[in-house]
Amino acid sequence: MTIKTKGRMSADVTGEPLKAYALRRIPGFSKGVIQGCDVTKCRSLVESIIWLLPIEKGSVSCSFMLKMLKAAILLDYGEMGRRELVKRIGQQLDEA
Repeated sequence: MTIKTKGRMSADVTGEPLKAYALRRIPGFSKGVIQGCDVTKCRSLVESIIWLLPIEKGSVSCSFMLKMLKAAILLDYGEMGRRELVKRIGQQLDEA
């Protein structure tokens, strides 16, 4: 959380570690399914990762954000958070 509040790191440097963290900590994330995970714990992880995602376009891949959206839906993450993620995916696709 300190990284985002201080704003001292570039978006590219922040995005890749978040992707690696999600792949390592959320079981089944790379396959697009959430399995063998405490729902509350995984939802909290997804929420934190979404909150930490850099807002700059191109800082994280669209495919990663789509996987995050799928995880958010599967884990019943809040509607507002999902909408924000959809908006950011749309901005990323608009640039393609």
